[in-house]
Amino acid sequence: MSDYTISVQGHGEEIEYAEGDERFIFEVSFAKVPYRLYARQFWTYRLPNGPHRLPEGKKHIVERVAQWMSSDGKPTELVWEEEPYLQPLKSVDQLLAERLARRRIS
Repeated sequence: MSDYTISVQGHGEEIEYAEGDERFIFEVSFAKVPYRLYARQFWTYRLPNGPHRLPEGKKHIVERVAQWMSSDGKPTELVWEEEPYLQPLKSVDQLLAERLARRRIS
């Protein structure tokens, strides 16, 4: 079994799991019970450089983080699927093109 550390980052909105040279930063919510761990993806640094999908071989990390989050006796819910309201942001060029297209139609 390897040594690892778990720490809360980002004003309680992120959890960092560190094992050797690897870093996994997960989004979390402690706002209500059950706590939520967004396990589907991770970042490797504080500045957004991802997100990356969590490989099957690394799912033990999520189990460790969830167990750590629940250590105060409150349950933790794992969220493996994307939230339905999350959609990629449109670029300014896309928004402008859509507006111009609507003007031509009217």
